[in-house]
Amino acid sequence: MLRGDDMAFALKFRDNYDPDRLWASFDSLVRQNPALQVVLKPCGRSFSWVPIDSAELNAALDCQRQRFPQFFSLEELLSPAHALTPSLPVRISQMGGREVCFQISHSLSNGRGAVQWIEYWLATDNGESVPVSQIAGRFDSTAPKTGLALLPFYLLGYSARAGLNQARETVDLTHGKTPIPHDNGYATRTYSFSEPETDRILAKAHALDLSVHQYMCLAVAEAMLSAQPEKSRVCISVPTDLARYSSSLSRTAPGNYTSSLVVQLRRGAPLQSQIGRQFRWFRFGLDYWLSRLLGTFSPNEQTFSNMVARSASVPVHRRGVFQNVSCAVTNVGAVKSPAICARVEWGCGTTKTQTILFTLGRLNGRLSANVTFPRDLFDPEEVFRVADAAIAGL
Repeated sequence: MLRGDDMAFALKFRDNYDPDRLWASFDSLVRQNPALQVVLKPCGRSFSWVPIDSAELNAALDCQRQRFPQFFSLEELLSPAHALTPSLPVRISQMGGREVCFQISHSLSNGRGAVQWIEYWLATDNGESVPVSQIAGRFDSTAPKTGLALLPFYLLGYSARAGLNQARETVDLTHGKTPIPHDNGYATRTYSFSEPETDRILAKAHALDLSVHQYMCLAVAEAMLSAQPEKSRVCISVPTDLARYSSSLSRTAPGNYTSSLVVQLRRGAPLQSQIGRQFRWFRFGLDYWLSRLLGTFSPNEQTFSNMVARSASVPVHRRGVFQNVSCAVTNVGAVKSPAICARVEWGCGTTKTQTILFTLGRLNGRLSANVTFPRDLFDPEEVFRVADAAIAGL
């Protein structure tokens, strides 16, 4: 099973920063926001974020303050030894070279919610007073009602396309390994693009009538299928932001408002058109309705958590229809926050998963990408070779 679920955002500042001032702004961020002064605990058959008292808060911040002068690499921060402690769901760490890492529990927030907290932190560091309510709800929408009617067609179509031999036909870079506790931590690599390179990538995606997220999926799929030519199917999990479906939900409200759809692609047919067709399901809110369906069949959160734990304990090829994925590709999108753009030159984010996770984001006109995966399940040399090929294909 995974140990820790924190997300990590590496940020490279434009100029040298004052460590004492940066820490003071983080300390202020936590002390001024009760939403960050919580710990996740079992509550009956569910889970709940429980407030900690002032003594626990002071102790947790003092502990973090003592380690803040140290420098760590991103891989070190993703290791079990540096997992977020239960007493506080956020942390900042110095990485050297004007780089700082902001970590936040994925149970507390999803990726775009984490960006909101980073915005609030850096605005505070600039001496600005930005109420949390001002940075919430920027991606509001309404789940299309037609998605509920289309859900049965999506499920039947997906199962039909998967076929009876889905496990044997699907790219699996674990090579059938059984998951074990991730004591060996995670391997990670970051790719940074210049503005001209970013413009070229965006132009190529546009020429193919694909979004940059879809274009990344195309490059990853081609690299995956090339890595295992005997396989005919690659499955890419695409995480989505459920908070965009609520006009009243604050992005700083505790909760991992994330769902996903699996994009399955077959060798022998144009991948570009396959991706375009399958991404259309997002327009109808299928990610929203699929998560609602899963919730309907789970009487409580504890039961759902146990179900996920059981599926995560078996090899990928023995998992269910929507769980035997080859990798995941997520896109934070273009970060336009003035507080972040003014202070940060570039950044990238990642989180711990049981698969190969590709992340993508854009800041100040520059794309950045990252690949992260558990060392106990994957061979770093093989995965980095595939990741390098995917990036080279952009």
